[in-house]
Amino acid sequence: MCIDEDAIDRDFPDMRPDRAFCMLLLALCEAALANGIHTMISNYEPRMRRVYQKAGAELDELGRSDGYGRYPVCCGAFEVSHRVLGAMRTKLQVEGPLYRLPAFPPRVASAPVLEFA
Repeated sequence: MCIDEDAIDRDFPDMRPDRAFCMLLLALCEAALANGIHTMISNYEPRMRRVYQKAGAELDELGRSDGYGRYPVCCGAFEVSHRVLGAMRTKLQVEGPLYRLPAFPPRVASAPVLEFA
């Protein structure tokens, strides 16, 4: 995940980039819960672990590799649960939800439905 620091500075001049990233993680947790996701897997650099901790996210490092660039590449499993969501909201001092489930219009089948006898 990335943030556009110029857009954050323009649209939210009082928000630091690390805070914006933490809020993005919180919104991602909310969206994942709303869609039935209970675990997320991600690659990240080791220095990002402290940002995840600052956001209240919980992760288990599954492994890492040192041969693909300047920094090691880690793979982690992030728990998605109401407990973690509550901890993130508390740590970030956010009371209400950031994510709203979109209201999609009802779908109309474009092809006839097959009926079995």
